[in-house]
Amino acid sequence: MSASRESFAANIGEQWHPMVREHPPRMFAGDPRRIINVKRPQPRAFEINTNDWNAIAAEALGEHQNAHGLTDKEMARKIGCNDRTYENYRLGRTAPSSVHLLRAIAVIPELTARVDELCSLERDLDPRAMQAMSEMYQAAQKWADYTFSKAEAANA
Repeated sequence: MSASRESFAANIGEQWHPMVREHPPRMFAGDPRRIINVKRPQPRAFEINTNDWNAIAAEALGEHQNAHGLTDKEMARKIGCNDRTYENYRLGRTAPSSVHLLRAIAVIPELTARVDELCSLERDLDPRAMQAMSEMYQAAQKWADYTFSKAEAANA
């Protein structure tokens, strides 16, 4: 360290300062590289391409639509997008992204299950957690159906 830095460091005491190149001692034990470089298998999401994701999302949306007997227009309103946009999702031309994806995951359990599987999210560690998650999805579905029916009534 140069003489000017030594005097500066002496003036501020033992505290660390950005002008001083001496770093404080580590506050944790071990080498952080060993912690970060743990070998884990990559989730399936890294093995698919955009066309695969479009097809997976279209299949999930179609399953939900058929199971509940909803029209394209009803599904579009459910996730808050344009009718034409939903048609593109259902046919696999594009897949929901951004806000539409978040809304679809919130109200369409079939899509949520696909995303969980693609991202290798393990939710079956505790049966009580799985039950609670199932109840949460059902509550979200009821809420979405209620708000959809309320909006339909207001438009009528």
